Parts: sequence; C-alpha cells; structure tokens
Amino acid sequence: SYDYLSEEEERGSVESSTSEDSSPERPYLPLVTDEDSWYNKWRKMEQKFRIVYAQKGYLEELVRLRESQLKDLEAENKRLKMRLEEVVVQNQLEKRELEGVILELQEQLTGLIPCENTQLAQLSKEMVTPLVNQWPSLGTLNGNESGSDGKLYRR
Repeated sequence: SYDYLSEEEERGSVESSTSEDSSPERPYLPLVTDEDSWYNKWRKMEQKFRIVYAQKGYLEELVRLRESQLKDLEAENKRLKMRLEEVVVQNQLEKRELEGVILELQEQLTGLIPCENTQLAQLSKEMVTPLVNQWPSLGTLNGNESGSDGKLYRR
C-alpha cells in the first residue's frame, strides 16, 4: 500500500532533498504549455495536409491531361501513318502511269526518227529499254555536262 502525500508535503520533501546551493530552482515545464499550442500545431498540420492534398490533386489532373494528350497524339499518329501509306500507294500508281506514258512516247519517237544516221539508229535500238530514272536532273543540264547531252535530249 502506498501512502499518498498531499501536494504541500510533496513540495516540502522535494525542497528538503535538494539544497538551494547545488542547483537552482527550476519550475516544472510541461510539454504543452497551453491549449493554444495544441490548436496551433493542429492548424499547421491541417494547412500542410491541405497543401499536400492540393498538390496531389494538381499532379493527378496533370497526369490525366498528359494521358489524354498522349491518346490524341497516338490517334493522330495512326491517322498520319494511314495517310502516308495512301500517299505511297498513290505515288507508286502515278509512277507506273508515267512509266507507261514514257514507254509510249519512246515508241512514238522511235517510229518518227529516220534511221539515216548510225548514232540515231543505235539510239533508237537502245530506246527499247525504258529510260525511267535515267534522265539527269535540271541541275546537271544547267551545269557543265550539258554540252553534247543537252542536244541529244532536245532532239
């Protein structure tokens, strides 16, 4: 069984056990001095929570926005790939048509050229093979190589 001491007796026993010379008298300091400090701590924590929660919401919204932009870009990328495939197919068809036109013109040209000159006779025999992709660019015609070849193409 414990003997309970009153506060006055307890103070008296504490004062008698410590001498005033050895240590100065220090009042008891509670961890929390008053109700306001708990409230202030709670308010600060609540403010931090609200800031973090707002940042979280902002980041989530940013992620949703980026995901929607990514989906839009993926859809546009697919559309552009399909368009590119269509253009490539169309380009191949036009190339075949132009090759056919060139072959027809070559046949007509060989029929119109008289075979009096040996160079022209040889040229007309060579024209049976298609000349597609063998024509020089305009840059070479305007450059140094346009001397004798230019006359050949003009004929």
